[in-house]
Amino acid sequence: MLITSTQFNSFKEDALRNQPLRKEIALADIRFVTMDAIEYAGLNFGLARPALKDLMRILGVNINIEERLSQSIGEDGARNFLNGLRSAYLNQPDLLSY
Repeated sequence: MLITSTQFNSFKEDALRNQPLRKEIALADIRFVTMDAIEYAGLNFGLARPALKDLMRILGVNINIEERLSQSIGEDGARNFLNGLRSAYLNQPDLLSY
């Protein structure tokens, strides 16, 4: 099947406009908004399960704690716990060099 240059340019523009974003950011620049969303630069971003697992691994927390925390101390408590843990790690730079 042959496509025209107009069709290709249209596809290219759509692909560039809708491409997924990936950017490395500092742990200090994020804040947990919910257990599956973070705030970065004033914007909220949903987290895919693999991204949440990676963040939990960086913080040294098992992913299963998410559900247990939410059940025991509620969503707000769990969010505050993770933000507190993140802050504690930021004050201990040697912990982040794993």
